[in-house]
Formats: sequence, structure tokens, C-alpha cells
Amino acid sequence: MPTVQSYIKKISKTKEKLNNHLINEINKINVSTGAKPVNNLCSVVSLSTISQNNSILSASYYNLEMQKGVVIDKIERSKDSGIKYINSIIESGYDKTRSLRFHPEFLKQLKVIIEK
Repeated sequence: MPTVQSYIKKISKTKEKLNNHLINEINKINVSTGAKPVNNLCSVVSLSTISQNNSILSASYYNLEMQKGVVIDKIERSKDSGIKYINSIIESGYDKTRSLRFHPEFLKQLKVIIEK
């Protein structure tokens, strides 16, 4: 008869597999946020792109790689499955602990990953 400890191990392994799958899928996201990279530290965003995005001036809003990194980091550090965190940012559009607003195109892709 299985023990409680064996169930805990199974749940832990399942959570780890799920989180690894989420991280792999997030790494595949490649959407245009309207920013054109100049180098590793700088991007250019046109005024028309900014005006189409409610005049949001935050550089992080247009930086897809940084947004992916934040979500992946949170999933890796989470004791739970990353799905709860991803659902919360899909609903709210931002990470409250980091005061980071996510780009709508990135959020759409996260939603696709969750719905697969």
C-alpha cells in the first residue's frame, strides 16, 4: 500500500515536470512588442507604438526577454505550480510584487500556453 510520503514524491515530481514544461513553452514565446533592440541594454520604441499602448513609457513593458525572465524566475522559485502565478498575471496584467506591467501580446501567448 502506498505511503503518504510516496504520494508527496509523486506530486513533487509532477509539479517539477509541469514547471519545466511551462518554462520551455515560455522560452519559445516570440512576439513583437514594438521595440527594436539597439544592443543588449537598449531598445527604441516609436511614439506611435507608445501611443497605441496607452502611452506607457516603462521600458520593461516593451522588453519581452525581461518579462519572460521574470515569469520563469517566479516559476523556478515557486513552491507551487507556476500555473497559479501565470493565471494571476493573465487576469491582472501585471506582477504586483515587482510593479511590472506585462505587454498584452505576451499575456496572450501565456494564455495560449495555459490553454494547451
